[in-house]
Amino acid sequence: MFGLTVVPLIANVSSLNINFNGGLGFFYTYESAFGISATYQRAYWDYRGHDVDEIMGSDAESAGAPASYSKSTRFEIQAKGSLISWEKEGYYHLHLGHTRIGGQAAEVIGRTKGTIVRAITTRAGYMIENQAVQSNSAGINFKNSTPEYDYHFEGQVYPLDVTTLATSATTVKAGIITAGIGYSTFRDIKIQLLDDTYTGRREEKSQTDLFVDVLYAHSMTVQDMIYYHALEPRTGEYQHLPQRLDLSQTPVRKVGVRLGATTVSMYSPHFGIKTMMELGIRPGPQTIDKQEGFYASLGFGIIFGGRISQQ
Repeated sequence: MFGLTVVPLIANVSSLNINFNGGLGFFYTYESAFGISATYQRAYWDYRGHDVDEIMGSDAESAGAPASYSKSTRFEIQAKGSLISWEKEGYYHLHLGHTRIGGQAAEVIGRTKGTIVRAITTRAGYMIENQAVQSNSAGINFKNSTPEYDYHFEGQVYPLDVTTLATSATTVKAGIITAGIGYSTFRDIKIQLLDDTYTGRREEKSQTDLFVDVLYAHSMTVQDMIYYHALEPRTGEYQHLPQRLDLSQTPVRKVGVRLGATTVSMYSPHFGIKTMMELGIRPGPQTIDKQEGFYASLGFGIIFGGRISQQ
């Protein structure tokens, strides 16, 4: 089975960001022995906390925003191989056609027995992420290595300390290795109908994967922030003074874990739906309260593909 996937929507909710993504993907499965997939996501809407316009609209409040902001993205490639597989007879539910019962439209469903293949799989992959992050609760444990700036005004010196750094926003880039184990179910049947009313070929073709992965960020960089110092509380000036901060020394959590499920259902030889769900703990910057980076993700895609060859 193979296909190209257009992903209209993936909703990502985490303790450090909320975004809604779209993207493209590809998958290929060789029988039940091997599979590979790749996906690219980019945010339509990305909650990144403070932006420059918001900061400038408040004369008395200081805050930071990403020095170089781009919408959150994620590219992932994933491969799986079967450790052990087995076949078992089970039921398939097939759509046969439509009819009318008592003047109402009805769908005719048939049930037949067929072989269902199940497998225990090993998984390995790689992700490249670019995520905006901000914490509105206890805050992120940012470490600033840029010296404090002394602002001179009317013969006075005003040290511009960074007072709201922990609740400001920036971006984090990471390369993440994934490895885990999965449980896969493969359904593939095609029948020829000889009924006088419902004729033609009917088929069901689906693949379901349940998995648990360990995530290891072998590279992770907390990007620079532009911190906008409000001058009004210090000098009475109604403006902000920007300062670029180096946050590369911020402590990060490199290990995470995720549980997930994906389902591929082909409703015709060349059209289907893919659903995706994940939840877990994502590698990322450490927070002050030491809370883990919990996240949840839910999305769906439209598949254009099918069998490599039809019998």
